[in-house]
Amino acid sequence: METLDVVIETCEQMNAGNDHQFKIKALNFNGNSELTDISVRIMTEFVQKHLDIKVLSIERIKTSCGRLSTLFQGLSSSRIVELNVSGIPVSYFSIE
Repeated sequence: METLDVVIETCEQMNAGNDHQFKIKALNFNGNSELTDISVRIMTEFVQKHLDIKVLSIERIKTSCGRLSTLFQGLSSSRIVELNVSGIPVSYFSIE
C-alpha cells in the first residue's frame, strides 16, 4: 500500500502547476510480497481515474476472491489493454 501511495502522491506533485501533464503508461507491481484488499481497491480506483494507463502487471496477490473480482470488473472502466497477473490461487477459479 505504501508503494501505491507514493505513486499517487508523486503523480499529483508532478502534475501540480505543470503545463505538461505526467502520464503513467504502465504499473508494474511484480516482486511485491503482498497486495492486500485495500491495495487492490486503491489500484482499481487509480487505473479507473488515470485512463492513460495501458498495462497492469501484478504478482503475489494476497487478496480476497471478491476483491479480485472487483478489480477485474473495475478494469472495464479503464483503458488497460494488457493485464499480467500471477500468483492467483487456483481455488479462486471455478472450473466446470
